[in-house]
Amino acid sequence: MASVASASNAPSQKAADTVIQLSDTHKPKPDPNDLVFGTVFTDHMLTIEWSLKDGWQKPHIQPFGNLSLHPACCGLHYAIQSFDDVELLDCIRTLVELDQDWVPQSDSASLYIRPTFFGTEPTLGVKKPSRALLFVILSPVGSYFSTGVKPTSLWADSKFIRAWKGGTGDCKMGGNYGASIYAQYEAVGYGCQQVLWLYGDDHQITEAGTMNIFLHWINENGEEELATPPLDGIILPGVTRQSILELAREWGEFNVSERYLTMADLRRALEESRVKEMFGSGTACIVSPVGRILYQGENLHIPCKENLPPLACRLMKALTDIQCTMRCLSCTHTLSLVLCVLALTPATLEAAPETLCGAELVDTLQFVCGDRGFYFSKPTGYGPTSRRSHNRGIVDECCFQSCELRRLEMYCAPVKSGKTPRSLRTQRHTDIPRTPKEVHQKNSSRGNTGGRNYRM
Repeated sequence: MASVASASNAPSQKAADTVIQLSDTHKPKPDPNDLVFGTVFTDHMLTIEWSLKDGWQKPHIQPFGNLSLHPACCGLHYAIQSFDDVELLDCIRTLVELDQDWVPQSDSASLYIRPTFFGTEPTLGVKKPSRALLFVILSPVGSYFSTGVKPTSLWADSKFIRAWKGGTGDCKMGGNYGASIYAQYEAVGYGCQQVLWLYGDDHQITEAGTMNIFLHWINENGEEELATPPLDGIILPGVTRQSILELAREWGEFNVSERYLTMADLRRALEESRVKEMFGSGTACIVSPVGRILYQGENLHIPCKENLPPLACRLMKALTDIQCTMRCLSCTHTLSLVLCVLALTPATLEAAPETLCGAELVDTLQFVCGDRGFYFSKPTGYGPTSRRSHNRGIVDECCFQSCELRRLEMYCAPVKSGKTPRSLRTQRHTDIPRTPKEVHQKNSSRGNTGGRNYRM
């Protein structure tokens, strides 16, 4: 290995102990136009081992490579695996910083992050594993719609059930996805691209393929509404889903509801011309319009204005704008939108100068400085020499005139003495003034990602 170092860039108990082993070689970067989803991977990966006896071990960032598993590994036999991200943001941030050159130089491509957690105990017994491995890999991916956004077709049949109450359908468990492949192939046999999953005797609409589903319509009461099935135990609580709900509610232009929808409701609304559009949402596609549903031998055609349903396109633009421009949002939905993106885009790193004031300025400072906190005025003697003599403060510099986002780093609390960080953003400072008026610490309700937007 080229080098081994200890990274202390995260506040959680183990993230601060991350051991970094750099790869001796670097793979060539692919052309963004030739990327196929999930087939190309970066130079490094993150692994964290767990055992019932010793708990979590130190995180390791190491060269990308194969995993060595015992043939009786329980995760291979009993689908004891899941995809998760909630507790990993600090370690993931370090991994992405290390492989940031893999971020595709294209607004239509991104760096996909896949965290996975599975049991590794070598046993054929069906039980809770006593050993497990959590790992994260990065993959540059191109646009989900390589030939442009086109409405998808869905096959709706109650013969297959994706999830049921009391099961794991609302979790990102590996078994949920493997079990859906056969139904997907049957849908293709009927000339459709995906499955519209139904539930119950009344044929409730639940999800489309691996996406959450939305219906924009005039409801039974004559009100314009954006509706999606509620989180009742069989719906995956997607962060893209949550971001769409929060954006639409913020716009305040129509009702936004989490409610049950049945195929009878949809068919009746189509007959009465009350359906405006229908679309799915998810990590890879962000927003995917629905153009046709095959149900009980009948093709139900969903309105799509020249293949570009207005609300779906508006939401797609709003979400991708957040990915590409580091747009600051109100604290009520910043976290959902940042997590929903799990994609690092080059435009974020080269944001143009802009005017920032009030909560928008505070949010941006939190993005840039991370958990080190920040000052509204630089302390005496801190920062580049050329600026010490006229310390006007961040409000003067960025609120009343345009400023480059990278200038905000001058107001971050200094790194801890004795440390030599790789870059300012990857080193955390834990010994800074705690006076609320002097330095502002991270608010857990905000989407603090160290100045990077990620897609999960």
